[in-house]
Amino acid sequence: MTFVTCSFLSRLFIYESQDPSPFTIGSLLPERWWQENAWGILDHLTQGVPHCYMLPGELAGIESTARKNAGRYSSNEKKPTKKQMGKRGDMFWRSFNEPKMDWAVVESAKAWDITGDKYIVESTSKLPRQLHDILVNRTREVGSMNMMRKAVVPGLVIGGPVIQQIWLAWGLSGVNVTRIFKYKATRLESSVDMLSQSMDAIYSMLCFRQDIKIQ
Repeated sequence: MTFVTCSFLSRLFIYESQDPSPFTIGSLLPERWWQENAWGILDHLTQGVPHCYMLPGELAGIESTARKNAGRYSSNEKKPTKKQMGKRGDMFWRSFNEPKMDWAVVESAKAWDITGDKYIVESTSKLPRQLHDILVNRTREVGSMNMMRKAVVPGLVIGGPVIQQIWLAWGLSGVNVTRIFKYKATRLESSVDMLSQSMDAIYSMLCFRQDIKIQ
């Protein structure tokens, strides 16, 4: 209940205290503004989950970094080459009990444009690649792909007042086959009179939280 209440309060700030309305100048506002003001409640998704934090701000993924550095040691000298950074994300759900792990990823933009290069790259390539790295590492830990068939790794794409869930999972059979699920985008409506419709966006965040299974 606390999470839902905070979600409503953060949205009332947008409706009541801004002139002109951010919905009328949305594309002129930086993505950081939307992430902090419209979706700042994401920072609190880990509330009540031991050892976990939501980390904002262009961080490199743990699993992505591990993949890039898998061949870091030469077979002859056993000396590490220069460490490479993994793919960066706008926000990670990360657990800090050892070993540290990422569980979910968020990518954001200042405007929602499904035909724009940023959305296409992040929703079809960058975010799925990050989710795949997480899925592969969680599978290695349990030692069986079949044990992970029903598991999903959740991600979010944010563009201005719009939010979309994107999940990745192993295929129902076969090896190294994945399924990607793109859910209908939901949005914060431009009027407080339409706040009930904005509940779908809050529901998307609750689903995102529920689908993260911390081991």
